[in-house]
Amino acid sequence: MSGTHTSARERVAARDVLRAALAVCALTGLVLTLVRVIPAAQRLPVLPLLASFVPFGILPWAVAAILAAALRQRIVALLAIAALALHISWLAPYYLRTAPQDTAAAALKVASANILGGATDLDRLSANTADRDVVVLIELDPASEAYVDSIGWLDRYPYRIGRSDPDGAPGLKIYSRFPLTERANLDLQLGGRAVRVDLPSGDQPTILAVHAINPLLGISPWHTEGERIAEAAATYGDGPLVVLGDFNATPDHLTIRTIRSRAHLTSAADALGAGWLPTWPADSWLPPILPLDQALVSSALTPTAVHTIAAPGSDHLGIAVDLALTAQQG
Repeated sequence: MSGTHTSARERVAARDVLRAALAVCALTGLVLTLVRVIPAAQRLPVLPLLASFVPFGILPWAVAAILAAALRQRIVALLAIAALALHISWLAPYYLRTAPQDTAAAALKVASANILGGATDLDRLSANTADRDVVVLIELDPASEAYVDSIGWLDRYPYRIGRSDPDGAPGLKIYSRFPLTERANLDLQLGGRAVRVDLPSGDQPTILAVHAINPLLGISPWHTEGERIAEAAATYGDGPLVVLGDFNATPDHLTIRTIRSRAHLTSAADALGAGWLPTWPADSWLPPILPLDQALVSSALTPTAVHTIAAPGSDHLGIAVDLALTAQQG
């Protein structure tokens, strides 16, 4: 009899463990679902950080569905499957190309890279950006500013707007093969500038280069900077515009969603079906998991290629995008 009682207790204990695991998975999945469905919730403490991981909500909901089925909780299993399908529907567009296949040749090749206040191997970064027409260096310190000029950037990029900073983080400078005209200096703590690029074709796209603060420095300032970027993007979004840089936000964050909706922008990665395209963290043995560096384009530009760029020594990968002018340029 004692063996029977022990076996029964073990089964009860095992079911209790499964129920606890189900509760943890369902609660985790629910939070990741709600911060996506109710973006305004990201104005509350901690939730902006959790919103970074919305695509990974597939995992807890998948486990929750399996556990609920094992526990014969059919309604819970069906709800978990429905939530899983919802998350898959959010993730799928990252891998479905919407940009036309037969686009014109790229008129402008742009890149941005956060060099972590001078920690990056600038020789290797220079080699990795050799084909770029415009490069934005973020967290640019004076020593790095002088060094890139010493390795040929004075000739490669004779036009430049922006500045370095002794503290590194607020430094942001735009280097270009083509003439630049400053259109706006955004009031961002870490730097943001809008410039017009005068292409040999006569076209004049706008580049909005940004480095937004992260929510750890304050949720309210984080949202304020997102609003400022959105306003600037909306100002120039009727023409050819690319907004790129270190947003310290993923596509599911309220700041990115505000910028995209207000200025009617499309993610270059989404348009090309390039996937999640993570850029951070890039300085550990683990691969990057979050796409904090992004390129967003107006309808007057068509992305023809997008990829990350290695910036050895930095905690970010850079982002590079090739752009063609569309017929809407007129």
